[in-house]
Amino acid sequence: LHKVTPQPVEPRPPSPPPRPILWREAPKLWRDEKPPKKKKKKENEAAAISAREMAGAKINQKELAHLLQFLLCQLRWQAGKIVDESFEAFDNEMRRIDTQSPDDVASCSQLMAKFLDGPAAGDRWVPWHTVTCEMELFLMTKLRTAPDLNDKEKFVLATAFSGSRWCPLFQSVVYPYFSRALDTDQVYEGEERRGARILDPDTAFVEGGALYEKVVAWRDRGLKLHTKAFNSYPQRGEGGERYPAYICRRMAHFAKIGLAAWPSVSSGRCSMRSLDALYRGFDRIGPTMSKVLLVTNHLWRPELRILDESCEVGDGADEAFNYLFGARGGGDAVRKRRLKVLFDHLASQDVEPRLARLRERLLERRRLEPELLDVELEGRDAVP
Repeated sequence: LHKVTPQPVEPRPPSPPPRPILWREAPKLWRDEKPPKKKKKKENEAAAISAREMAGAKINQKELAHLLQFLLCQLRWQAGKIVDESFEAFDNEMRRIDTQSPDDVASCSQLMAKFLDGPAAGDRWVPWHTVTCEMELFLMTKLRTAPDLNDKEKFVLATAFSGSRWCPLFQSVVYPYFSRALDTDQVYEGEERRGARILDPDTAFVEGGALYEKVVAWRDRGLKLHTKAFNSYPQRGEGGERYPAYICRRMAHFAKIGLAAWPSVSSGRCSMRSLDALYRGFDRIGPTMSKVLLVTNHLWRPELRILDESCEVGDGADEAFNYLFGARGGGDAVRKRRLKVLFDHLASQDVEPRLARLRERLLERRRLEPELLDVELEGRDAVP
């Protein structure tokens, strides 16, 4: 056999990685083939899919029946836990208007117990009438009625609430700093008027300030600083010992959002779309948080009719839409269209006659705290 002796190979420097062709470096290509606008293309595709889907949208009737059953349960548990403080009156009315299956809603007690002890535990539960949920009712009965705050201060403080949305913290620590009338335990010294403090959020919530120190003391007692209804998503280095400072910065951030929105809301020259654009122009405000702010705006200023026609829908609704329509995704606009199709269907067909009658009964028998003043339930129900 012929023996091959390996020859030494002169080493060569590695080749540089291929450099991508930039559009500005290829004028001919730019003229002949414009670069694809991926984001716009996706938006157009989503709009086209949504238009086709909505044109022939068919709601899964079995899943719709589940939804309606859940809505009836929401009415029953709101009546039993908030309005009547007993299920007896609601169940008697159900038997009066339905002689065929009057106990089908009451039979869901075990399922509702799991729901209210699990995903809807505590302040996570939003009843049929949003104004009766723990957070909105707190704002209505505590903040909105404070006698030593003007409308602007109340609005900004209501917006700052979303920096934490933990009612005990705001009732015991935060709101007393801005209202002597709400400082029933004399947490802070002085008899001076305090409302104007919220108009300078950076100073009010500054690290090392009086309010910050009370927030730290609250945390050191092992008490919560933020609701578990949603995640505040602190960044790296903002947890642990730095968490109180992070929450104070969040509250200041939301107070600034309230200051920016106040001119539009106070003048009445606003809509859901304009407010949503304003809110989402701020850092880390997406459709879900924008909706939270819009709901409070709608409840406090019903004459503006902010959510009468539509509502922001977060991506948390995708799973429900998948059950109802067999489709998910598509972005904000697609979710809004699906919601409209669902509401139009419920409005055009008497798919559950008991729902309207029991809702009317709940409105007739509402028994909330007198501090609600002129706040009624009409026009505020079923905010998504």
